[in-house]
Amino acid sequence: GGIHLWCKINKDFNEIQLLEESIKRGVIYVPGSTMGSEKGFVRFTFAREKEKLINEGIKRFADALNSLY
Repeated sequence: GGIHLWCKINKDFNEIQLLEESIKRGVIYVPGSTMGSEKGFVRFTFAREKEKLINEGIKRFADALNSLY
């Protein structure tokens, strides 16, 4: 809640690889395991981003995730 959005990724993925691929695409997030959550969660912070760029960030993250498969 608040300025963060927690998402559950339903596919098995390597947290480090996904973070690296996301950074290449200009998206930075917090792997859930660093916050003590179960495997498969990511946490996005959106409070400092312009609203019109959030959809672009989601697309870039999806591209990073899809690049792993």
